[in-house]
Amino acid sequence: MGMLDCRHCEGSAAVVGYVRRDDFLVPKGIYPAPPIVSVPPATPRPVVVELDAAFALFWVDLSSCANKIRVSLERLLDSLGLPQSPTLAKRIESIQGADKLQSEVFHALREVGNVGSHGSGVRRDVVLSAFEIYEHQLDILFSPGNGLRIESLARRIRATKGK
Repeated sequence: MGMLDCRHCEGSAAVVGYVRRDDFLVPKGIYPAPPIVSVPPATPRPVVVELDAAFALFWVDLSSCANKIRVSLERLLDSLGLPQSPTLAKRIESIQGADKLQSEVFHALREVGNVGSHGSGVRRDVVLSAFEIYEHQLDILFSPGNGLRIESLARRIRATKGK
């Protein structure tokens, strides 16, 4: 266990992990967990709470992290006023005609979360891509911004069913 100090925010974090032979630190837990991506200040609190849990779980349990991304997506849909449906997929499909890209992004996040919910097969690079996609979508919804890279990442995750 050790402590890390941030020169940017002047904060500290406790880290549990190990150092590889090449002197590379491999964290297995960080408290308080740093955010993996930026979250706009106007993001609804229930979404942020679940994302904060996902950031913490990223270092400890990747499957649980992916599941928390899915739960955060559900809170986001709640905040956007989307009506409940029998499944999250059906709920997302209800917006497909209005915004195909947003629907594609939401389905990609759902698929990563589904893989995490089943407890195995979640890849770190896919979770990081999901975080990047989510960051961009939150920027679109709660602060200005857009980009073609996010659409490409979402399609790649959809093509592999989140694996």
